[in-house]
Amino acid sequence: MSDEVVLKITLEGETPGLSEHRLSLNAFAKAFSYLLIAYRRIASGLIMEAIGRPGYGGRGGGYAKEAQALDLEIITVTHNSPTAIHLAATMRSQATELATLFQSEFVSRAGVALLDSIEAESRGELRSINARRFLHALPAGIRRQQYDLAIGDRQVRSVHVESIELPTIPEPLPFLVKSEGSITGLGFEPGKNEIRFKSHSDGQEFQLSATPEQVNKALSLRGQTVTIMILKGKTRKLLWLKPSEPEPMSRTHDQKVAYILGKWGAVLRKFAE
Repeated sequence: MSDEVVLKITLEGETPGLSEHRLSLNAFAKAFSYLLIAYRRIASGLIMEAIGRPGYGGRGGGYAKEAQALDLEIITVTHNSPTAIHLAATMRSQATELATLFQSEFVSRAGVALLDSIEAESRGELRSINARRFLHALPAGIRRQQYDLAIGDRQVRSVHVESIELPTIPEPLPFLVKSEGSITGLGFEPGKNEIRFKSHSDGQEFQLSATPEQVNKALSLRGQTVTIMILKGKTRKLLWLKPSEPEPMSRTHDQKVAYILGKWGAVLRKFAE
């Protein structure tokens, strides 16, 4: 195909199989999976920008429909040194009318952006999480990498990578989340003590680690609207839970006065002195 987009990846090193011009699925499958994910994610962003649909495939969840059709197909693995893999970037499956219309342009533009991201990430610059995962997942022993993107006979981008300094991202600090909702399930010993909770504001469900005392309290509050405080980090930990209080506007006059005095009584007494 005269306008076919081809990504050529040249690898040198001591990774098992490379010297025999072979690719180990065990060594490379995970890395190439991340490469395709990165390519699709970038293509999704380009399509979203072009068609003007805010959030279309851009929230880190599903891709734009057209980007789902993007695939990388192995054409050849060269049998001369160094080993080179030729991959055709195609949009065969689920190809919509829009995907067909933009195929050559978007596939090549996304390919250029992908190589830009690989080059930046190899230098320690944050650009694309999946490009970073691709580089991190490459097997040990690779000394040199070369990436060449071509459309037909025309080369459009080349990236040469020898030393890799992947950026280190500090772990985000845990933070507090307060939410109102209902208890949907419980876990008890001898299993894991946990509480399953559904937020009333957005319908999101959480699975929270908890103490045996908190689980027992949650059991007594099932069927009620409850307020919880969560410590959210790598895991979600329940700090406390209690029955939700009615909104002040739905209370009687006496209840409103009691509520205000309970919340601000000490402050009001201070002002009165």
